[in-house]
Amino acid sequence: LSDGTRSILESMGEEDAEGNTLGEPVTLRLFYSATLAEKEAPTLDRLATRVSELLEEYVAVADGMLEVIRIDPLPFSEDEETAVEFGMRGAPLGSGEMLYFGIAGTNSLDGEETIPFMELPRENFLEYDLTKLVYSLAFPKKNRVGLLTTLPIQGSPPTQQNPRGGAPAWFFLNQLEGAFEVETIDRAATELPADIDLLMLLHPKELEPRLLFEIDQFVLGGG
Repeated sequence: LSDGTRSILESMGEEDAEGNTLGEPVTLRLFYSATLAEKEAPTLDRLATRVSELLEEYVAVADGMLEVIRIDPLPFSEDEETAVEFGMRGAPLGSGEMLYFGIAGTNSLDGEETIPFMELPRENFLEYDLTKLVYSLAFPKKNRVGLLTTLPIQGSPPTQQNPRGGAPAWFFLNQLEGAFEVETIDRAATELPADIDLLMLLHPKELEPRLLFEIDQFVLGGG
């Protein structure tokens, strides 16, 4: 596992100053039609084995805060109904039956996140996808990020010359907004928002002296 994944999993069971656990316990249901795949989709077995072994590592590092339930949803069974209820996307086989290979995650607050189907082209992003899913359930309250940048990452609106639309927002910003509450800070501002948890400076320049002082104080205060 990467250092980032280990850090997230280990922090799930840590406690704050009042003795409260920082993370929520998470349950992952791995729906994999192993019986059908063995006969009709053997190419998925390698990926299924990797997913299963990776999840075993997650469980070991999370130290009791993560449970994995493996389910083989046979056709017309209660397990298949459960898979459908969780939004798993079945792949039709030549026999007319549906093959399932997805993950449904839940926490103690009725939160739910899913990967409806584990796509082979996404194999290189497997750990990223799994860790993102676990993180969103273990820490459902998103941190607020103050973003200060002079780059056009938010894209540009439509203009008279280009009524169909300007440049789209950067992919990076879309990913950031998926994990955090992002508040953009104008470079002409003279103070930082009081309620941000993190401050991101991306190619900052020509900032107001008062704002530079505020950033300095934020860093000195442990931000």
